[in-house]
Amino acid sequence: VILKDPPSLLDGVKFTLESLYQKYPLGLVSDSGFTPGRILRKILQSLGVLKFFDCTVFSDEVGYNKPNSLMFNQALKLLKVQPKETIHVGDLLETDIAGAKLAGMLSIWINQRKKRSNHRSFHPDYKINQLPELLPMLKKLTFPS
Repeated sequence: VILKDPPSLLDGVKFTLESLYQKYPLGLVSDSGFTPGRILRKILQSLGVLKFFDCTVFSDEVGYNKPNSLMFNQALKLLKVQPKETIHVGDLLETDIAGAKLAGMLSIWINQRKKRSNHRSFHPDYKINQLPELLPMLKKLTFPS
């Protein structure tokens, strides 16, 4: 069913991924839920965005869910990068941001729903409200050496 009627992309996704792909290695770390990674790859392919990712890590294939740092470590290994030189961008504090922080990565929270982060959750290094804010944000960042 999901292959016959795949979800649509948020505004600016293709442009942002294409811009990032030209400058950085990109990885996708995703909880697969009820849809296996092999199907999610087909969906990403049909949407024209799979080509931008140098690696894809899905929970059903690695046996862990976010925020387990092993998911993020798998992507780091495949990309041949260190956590301190990596930024994870995600929209869920409890899984994306927590997992990135546990793996030692910087994090950017896309807070599209304008939620408040509570005191018990992991706090992102940076926040944006919409994906088009990501590219200008990255231009401002410097990485520790």
